[in-house]
Amino acid sequence: MKKIYRGERLNDKNGVNVKVNNLELEGNNFNWGQLCQGSYNLAYAILLDYFEGDEVRALKYCKAFQRKLISIIPTDIWVLPDSGIKSEIEKIKNIKKKKLNSVTENGLVDSLVL
Repeated sequence: MKKIYRGERLNDKNGVNVKVNNLELEGNNFNWGQLCQGSYNLAYAILLDYFEGDEVRALKYCKAFQRKLISIIPTDIWVLPDSGIKSEIEKIKNIKKKKLNSVTENGLVDSLVL
């Protein structure tokens, strides 16, 4: 079943309302358009629903999903189909695959992103 995630800022500037089929999130613990705890909470809630309750997978992608998508949503009303989430997760996976470990002269391991 395809899911469509929708967000809308409530009249009170601190609250948001996000609806996904039967999932409904309300309150000031969720946000978007900036890097903050609220956008992290929203990213986690969306991914937890998208991955059907798999907390390990939701946490694995949460910070990158927050930075690359949730924190840059510019509008007060948005719609995100599950295909958009799938696309972002694939991009994140590809970035993680490009990470290489290299050993410096003193034996320390550095992570490089190409």
